[in-house]
Amino acid sequence: MAEENNETYFVPRDEREIERLKNQHFFLVDLCNGILQPNVGPAGSFRNIADVGTGSGIWLEELAKTLEEAAPVERTFIGFDVSTLMFPRAPVEGFNFIQHDARKPFPVSEQEKYDLVHLRLLAAAFKEEDIKGVVENVVSILKPGGYLQWEDADVGARFGPETGSVKMKAVRAMKLELFNQNNIITNLPTAVMRELATHSDVEILDQAEYPTLGRPDMKTRINEMYCDVLTLVLQVARKAIPKYESLDVEGTMRELMDEFEEKDLVFVDNFMVITARKQRRV
Repeated sequence: MAEENNETYFVPRDEREIERLKNQHFFLVDLCNGILQPNVGPAGSFRNIADVGTGSGIWLEELAKTLEEAAPVERTFIGFDVSTLMFPRAPVEGFNFIQHDARKPFPVSEQEKYDLVHLRLLAAAFKEEDIKGVVENVVSILKPGGYLQWEDADVGARFGPETGSVKMKAVRAMKLELFNQNNIITNLPTAVMRELATHSDVEILDQAEYPTLGRPDMKTRINEMYCDVLTLVLQVARKAIPKYESLDVEGTMRELMDEFEEKDLVFVDNFMVITARKQRRV
């Protein structure tokens, strides 16, 4: 199948991005105190698991290890993504990766098939008008009794000013200008919660918050992670917005990180994990 053009996902899908996603995965697992939320499960009972927007499949790969420890039984792990470019070249037994755009209905063969469906950090993949359909499509592949775990952040939130960083305000302004220009949704968790609430067969379990503040044990990793993300954002802004075409991205980020080190600051963000369950039929 030919690659589809997902206009809002602006990060190059290459080996460097695969490595970044791997590092990001372990960072988020530590920030959220585990790969699965405590109200999802029992994990050992899951047999069919789907990861929507799977990228390189790192979440599936690591979840498989966790579930094997919980209960060593045969399972199927399916990764869906609009692009095949980061799929594993040789998936191991029990894993399959399928090209599919979550904005479109899943095939009949996938309907009500999965005990667990996972999504993570897809704000840059969807526009505001996409969310209703995406949530409907994701709910449709959940088995009755199946669980949904959706991890994301409010990218339009006051990202940084609370830290006391002067330079962060300018960087944040460029980020929001890029997102607004591309009609990228900036409040994805709120939109997902709103749409889930319209499904009478879905019980919303929780919207857990995991702020970066109050995690001194992760301070260095937090700053490194957000530095990488913002560097990517500014590189795209330089290409996409004419007034930033002469922007010195490396110099801007170097000055920002120097300020953070000098003032002993940390990036402020609030990562959110939505959990829900499709009700069993009576």
